[in-house]
Amino acid sequence: MTDIIVPEGFKSARTPFADLCLNQKQLVQIIQGFTRILGDSFREDARRQQKRLDQISITEAEKKRRSEILAAWFRQLRGDLHMSIQRCLDELPRALRAELDGGSYTPPVERKLWVPDTGAVIC
Repeated sequence: MTDIIVPEGFKSARTPFADLCLNQKQLVQIIQGFTRILGDSFREDARRQQKRLDQISITEAEKKRRSEILAAWFRQLRGDLHMSIQRCLDELPRALRAELDGGSYTPPVERKLWVPDTGAVIC
């Protein structure tokens, strides 16, 4: 694998997180997914408080905390459970919300694929 630019350091480095993707395009996909999930989580907080997004306090510390939760779950889903990047990004909002609400999240373990043409389920 080639070196990947690490956003916080703006230097080439191999990290355990970067090793979970095959190329820089996948890293961009992950970063965009994280950004979308973070935004959605703050919008959900505002909705629950019956406020607009610009009416709630969003601190850098809270952005960092939520990003760290996402990164930890991504490492587990991708690294330990070998999920695809897209499936990880589909699961991360549920994991983040569970942790923010003080609950727990259990990743799905079944690996089924439904084939629409035949209605078959592939395990």
